[in-house]
Amino acid sequence: MDFTFDDDNNIVIASQSGVYTKCGGVEKLHQAGILHDIGKVSTPDSILLKPGKLNDIEYQLIQSHVAVGYNFLSKIPMYKELAEIIKYHHERYDAKDYPYGVGGDYIPILAHIMIVADAFDAMTTNRIYKNKKTVKEAVYEIRELANAQFHPDAAEAAASVLNNISVQKDINQLPKNRLEEERFAYFYKDSLTGVYNKDYFELFSKNVNGFYNKSYIYTVGFFLKILHSSM
Repeated sequence: MDFTFDDDNNIVIASQSGVYTKCGGVEKLHQAGILHDIGKVSTPDSILLKPGKLNDIEYQLIQSHVAVGYNFLSKIPMYKELAEIIKYHHERYDAKDYPYGVGGDYIPILAHIMIVADAFDAMTTNRIYKNKKTVKEAVYEIRELANAQFHPDAAEAAASVLNNISVQKDINQLPKNRLEEERFAYFYKDSLTGVYNKDYFELFSKNVNGFYNKSYIYTVGFFLKILHSSM
């Protein structure tokens, strides 16, 4: 399964905003993009790898990865500057997000760029429970959320360069090998009987804008294989 933050989005947005290159901003964003989710090492696998929507408690637990990552990196001298970028990558311009509820100019401009890049990546990547947006749809949403979720300058720079960007089409959460199949099935297989529950089939039998056509076919084949092996 692929869970990819495309650090190139950070770079192209920063490059469009030429002023940020004066302080080595592009290179800092490149490095911060690689490390931005390092705090997820503290997130339980049962939450981090859950192939579906999180409940309220699970969402609160995964939100803690930002503070964990910041606390870890800020203690290492060579990563202190990167930690200050990563610290705010889930905040909003209007100060209505987590973990600190700050916004505007309180957030470093490089962090504002990362916020847009991270959101664009999330919007244009398939999730089991949510179909991805097209690049044009994602850019439209970024423009619409300028001055709310996104810093207006960062949003404008992003819209200018991302509109014609090519997004890798095969990134999704479908299992790609036997080990991933078992990891994925962990959430839907009874530990005593080894039988899959109805939620597993219902999840894959969705058909949202064509994305789940492949998933549906895959699942039917998977279920037939299971039935055959149990006979």
